[in-house]
Amino acid sequence: MAGKFEEEVWRYVYSVLDGSKPACRELKQTCQRFLDDYNSGRWDYDTTEADYVIEKVQTQFVHRQGEDLEGQPRKGKTLLYEPWEKFIVYGILAFYRPGTKIRRVQEAFIFIPRKNGKTLFVASLAWGLALLSVRSGAKIYIVAASLKQAMESYDNLYNNLCTNIYAS
Repeated sequence: MAGKFEEEVWRYVYSVLDGSKPACRELKQTCQRFLDDYNSGRWDYDTTEADYVIEKVQTQFVHRQGEDLEGQPRKGKTLLYEPWEKFIVYGILAFYRPGTKIRRVQEAFIFIPRKNGKTLFVASLAWGLALLSVRSGAKIYIVAASLKQAMESYDNLYNNLCTNIYAS
C-alpha cells in the first residue's frame, strides 16, 4: 500500500534527479541516496509515520504571519507542506532497520536558505516528531543561532497548540 504523500515525494525525487527541477549537487546526492536506500533492500520502508506527521501538521497547523508569492496574507491559513518538505519528512521517517521499528535516521541537520519558511517547518516537524515519541518521553530540541530565532519557533508552536485563534 502506497503512502498518502508517497507519489508526490517520488515525483520530487525524480524531478531533481532528471534535472527538470533545478537543484544543487548536494540535493541531487540526497535524492539519489533516497532512491538507492529504497532500492537496496538494506532498509525496511514504511511511510506510516511520515504520513501521520504530514497529515497532523497539514490539518492542525496554521501560519501566524507571512504572505504567499502573490502577496496574499497567509496568517490563519492552513500550513501545507511543499514537496521538498514532504521529502524531508519521508527521508527522516520512512526507513527502518530491517525487522525493527528503529529508524535509520536518528538525528537530522536540515540546512535551508533564508526566507524559505524554515522556522514554521521546523516547529511543525518538531511537534509531529514529538507526537510520535510521546510514549517514550523523548525530548525534541530546536536549536537556532540566536534566542530570538528560537523564540520564533516557540511562538509558532504556542500559536498553534495553545491559542490557534486563527484556525478556520
